[in-house]
Amino acid sequence: MCLSASALWAACSPPERARSNERDSAVEANDLDGDGVATVEDNCPDHDNPGQEDADGDGLGDACDDCDDPDEDGRCTEAGADNCPALANPDQADGDSDGLGDVCDECLDPDEDQLCTPEDNCPTTANPDQADLDGDVEGDLCDLDDDGDTVADPLDNCPRTPNPDQIDRDEDGEGDACEGDRDGDGVPNEADNCKDVANPPAEEGGAQADLDGDEVGDACDADRDGDDVPDAEDNCPGVVNPDQQNLDADNQGDACDVDPDGDGQADRAGPDGAPGTDNCPGLANADQADLDDDDIGDPCDDGDDADGAADVADNCPLVPNEDQADQDDDLLALPSHFDALGALPGRRRGRVPLGPLCTRLGGRAT
Repeated sequence: MCLSASALWAACSPPERARSNERDSAVEANDLDGDGVATVEDNCPDHDNPGQEDADGDGLGDACDDCDDPDEDGRCTEAGADNCPALANPDQADGDSDGLGDVCDECLDPDEDQLCTPEDNCPTTANPDQADLDGDVEGDLCDLDDDGDTVADPLDNCPRTPNPDQIDRDEDGEGDACEGDRDGDGVPNEADNCKDVANPPAEEGGAQADLDGDEVGDACDADRDGDDVPDAEDNCPGVVNPDQQNLDADNQGDACDVDPDGDGQADRAGPDGAPGTDNCPGLANADQADLDDDDIGDPCDDGDDADGAADVADNCPLVPNEDQADQDDDLLALPSHFDALGALPGRRRGRVPLGPLCTRLGGRAT
């Protein structure tokens, strides 16, 4: 009988040794890698992996799996071949090129402005300041209508100032809403007394026209002379005349009419600077009659015959008779009779041409 293994091995007969070798070969054949897992059940028969780890569940143990693909998207995790190892993304999309696939990237930042896509108002255009003029949650750098006036920026004459009407009074291509001098008269809006109507100074650096000094320029003032009569109704729009007097009933008020009595003779200097020539301003005297040549026309001369007696008391107003002699004492030339005789056209009432009457009626001048 064999007493020990070595003694047994030495003492045993050759047939016994042969059978032992057969048994060892059988065990080896059932577990080639000796990891305690039978070869037929071992997911890595040639690699010692007693835990049988298989991250991608493909039946091939991790120890011998050259392509670990736990998300089963056909992308191996080895050497970073899969940018989302735990989430299937066969196209490996990586919008921000940060090496982390979009499906597993918690901060997508394709424009690399350090702002994640859900919060970034321009996801594909870098704009770290997130400027958004019109507050429409679309950043200015990617917004086609920055000011939100419904006119696209390329067509908008004020792309940063809302002006849906696109008014451009001076037609310089820049809308009034954003132009520093919108009427184009050379005066900045903030200093212009007519912001929307050109009202340039008469000379460079001079003041803008403002006749009534009300800080509303003449070009846009509805009442330039400030007489409370609108220019459209004012018979002297550039001269103060609240009473609108118009002696000759033409379309010009007396205050600005060089010939207010309408006799064809200028009462005062006109726009051309020519002096007035009327010897009776305010009373029509077209023929400029002046009996006594005193430069005061007869219609407005209180003493036409220059005899020292006023016409209203002169018994011969057109014939000099300083002593007012009246041989027959008929008083026909008294002022009380003038009215009875009637006033002639163009003469003041009570002043009638009594020259011939002074002889015919007996009121002779001596």
